[in-house]
Amino acid sequence: MFHLNNMKNLAALDIFVSVGNLRIFSKAADQLGLTKSTVSRQIQSLERDLGVTLIKRDPRHFSLTDVGSAFLKRAESIMSQTAEAFNEASSSQAGIRGKISISTTVDLSLFYLAKPVAEFSIRHPGVEFFIDLSPGQVDLKADGFDMAV
Repeated sequence: MFHLNNMKNLAALDIFVSVGNLRIFSKAADQLGLTKSTVSRQIQSLERDLGVTLIKRDPRHFSLTDVGSAFLKRAESIMSQTAEAFNEASSSQAGIRGKISISTTVDLSLFYLAKPVAEFSIRHPGVEFFIDLSPGQVDLKADGFDMAV
């Protein structure tokens, strides 16, 4: 049984997806910034590890085997999900997230808070603001506000 137990196997899977979609080793190599021989060796290694032929090769023709076609669909899904997972993980640390609750008056909101809150929201889209414009004093803790102005 094959195990995707290291980054080498993940790289080989990525190479196979490029080769399978482009149908030309040299174009896949160019797209990936690798040599054609490296791409070819990686595909051969993947086929050897899997114990199947994924690509039919001859000097004039390139085609995926039936197993190769089915494997390509699964590999594309795996690579797409892997990219999403990496992007999600890195973007979760990329910015501030959360909610800020502010109690203030209409006048203070319009004259002093509107512009800074708008600018902050543009820089940190993961932050949601709740601004209460009800008159009167609030108990920050009891009413659940982060600040009152």
